[in-house]
Amino acid sequence: MAGLHRMASPLIVDVLDQGKFPSHAVAAYAGDEPVGLAIGFGAPNGQVELASLFVSPFFRRQGIGRALLTAIEAEFIRRGFTLGGCSLSLAPNDLSRTRFLRACGWGRPSIKSIRFRSTMTLAMQAPWFVSARLPPGYSIVPWATVTDAQRDELRVSHFFTPGEDVDPFAIEEDCEPRTSLALLKDPVAPGGTPAIAGWTINHAVDERTLRWTASWVNPVSQKLGLVVPLWLETARRQAALTPFTDFVFTAPVTKPRMARFVERRMQPWSRELVYSCTVLKPLALTGA
Repeated sequence: MAGLHRMASPLIVDVLDQGKFPSHAVAAYAGDEPVGLAIGFGAPNGQVELASLFVSPFFRRQGIGRALLTAIEAEFIRRGFTLGGCSLSLAPNDLSRTRFLRACGWGRPSIKSIRFRSTMTLAMQAPWFVSARLPPGYSIVPWATVTDAQRDELRVSHFFTPGEDVDPFAIEEDCEPRTSLALLKDPVAPGGTPAIAGWTINHAVDERTLRWTASWVNPVSQKLGLVVPLWLETARRQAALTPFTDFVFTAPVTKPRMARFVERRMQPWSRELVYSCTVLKPLALTGA
């Protein structure tokens, strides 16, 4: 791997060096200069993950990328693997990688989620965001302050499946306490306990970025658009109480209302918006 480490992420190189998975790496050279690198990992189910494919910019559009990919496929076909997979993050205006894979016989990308990244400065410029208000009967408190009784009531509410991506009890460990919040709805009967109607659970990614890991509002409150004032309060506390200037979150396509909202309303205020996709290719049909 001498001279090639810069052509793949450190994490991928580390996994390759550890040798825990069936793997194959193919490099391309111009003389003694490395100009391209492809890395694939095999899984027990017969699938190959194309983990990395890179060609130096000056040497692109010369067939090097296709040759690297063909060599990776041929080696894993020889070993008995039957399906290739590749995970991509695609910007809406950049389809070059999917066009390349399609030209090499891979399938159409299947979108799994939308990843949104922005800053406090950009977010606070969105009129629809900063004007959001809670209706009477609702309040927002730190997630850490919800009571055991409120937590127990939420567990038996059947609003979510335990262990799924929005389950606050599955992801609350190590959450960022100043910005992880609960949306409460006042009780119907006087003297009752406010019920948890929603939440946002967040985690630090690095010294400047906060991941809004899960945001959820129960179906009744969703109709009132209450996730927006919940986000606004999260942003206000992030700006006022933490050093994080950026935030990022993911909207899965399994939640189409959220995904459409990100595309239509939030994209103009983003620093980055990308689609996380999977592309497949039946290797057994290609020959070797």
